[in-house]
Amino acid sequence: QSTWGLYLIIMTKVLIGVAQGSEEMEIYAVTDVLRRAGAIVTVAKVCIDAADSAGLEVKGAQGITIIADGIFEEISEKPWDMIIIPGGKNGVENLMKSKLFAERVKKQKSETKWIGAMSAGVVFFLAALGMLEGEKATTSLALQAMLPEAILSKDVVVKSNKIITSQAPGTALKFAFCIAEELFGKKIANDVKKGIIAQLYSSFIQFT
Repeated sequence: QSTWGLYLIIMTKVLIGVAQGSEEMEIYAVTDVLRRAGAIVTVAKVCIDAADSAGLEVKGAQGITIIADGIFEEISEKPWDMIIIPGGKNGVENLMKSKLFAERVKKQKSETKWIGAMSAGVVFFLAALGMLEGEKATTSLALQAMLPEAILSKDVVVKSNKIITSQAPGTALKFAFCIAEELFGKKIANDVKKGIIAQLYSSFIQFT
């Protein structure tokens, strides 16, 4: 491992914003892969009201309880190499209720730093905030008609400048490995694939 490679691993920080109703698989798959690659991943609960800020628990789109690492409002000013918006329509709608979170993601784009989004997060967050102008992006099949033709790509994962988007829970692993490759390089991403035996199932989860 080179000194530069170690520096990347030590310093690379990723924020995943979650709220009540966020899509669990998209959170867990991305968090797991990026932590295996070496990222410092913080799953941050974005609170929609005072009552919501009482704890770290978030009930996901499928009713699974997620325990966040912290409260977004307490760490919003920290620098992040990447900010990720998972899907889950109700979750994204709750994320949009936070002006602070929306402004922080806009700041990320203005600083030309990485942003990731999946499914509903692409349409109801990035596109809704005008952050996809001049970009290419993808989203779930059910929502693709809501993206302008000039923006829409039907690829499973799309990288456009510093924005990476993907379609749905079933594409979360490919999304995560795309991010890992961009942040850490192909070798580390491939090492993680080998470590979880993902390459044996590449045809099923579309790693090609």
